[in-house]
Amino acid sequence: MLLVPLLLLSFGVVEYGRAIYHYNTLVKSVRAAARLLSSQSPDSEGYGELVAEARCLAVHGNVDCLGPVLVPKLSASSVKVCDRKKIGRAHV
Repeated sequence: MLLVPLLLLSFGVVEYGRAIYHYNTLVKSVRAAARLLSSQSPDSEGYGELVAEARCLAVHGNVDCLGPVLVPKLSASSVKVCDRKKIGRAHV
C-alpha cells in the first residue's frame, strides 16, 4: 500500500535533483561565456570569432565545441548573444 506513493515520491525527488543539476550547469556555462565576451568590445576586430567561442562555451563547456552537450536539447544555434550593436539597431 505504501510502495506506490514512496516510489512516486522517490522518482519525483530524483527528477527534481536532475533538473537542479542541469540548471546549475547551464548557469555556470552561460556565466563563463558572458565573462569571455566581456573581455572585448563588440566593435573590436575578431569579435565574431569570440561570439562563436562563447556559444560553444555555453553549450559544450569549452571553446572548441568538443565533447557532449551540457544540457539535453541545447545547441549553439539556440544561444543568442545580445551586444551593444544589436540592441542599438533594435531601437532604431
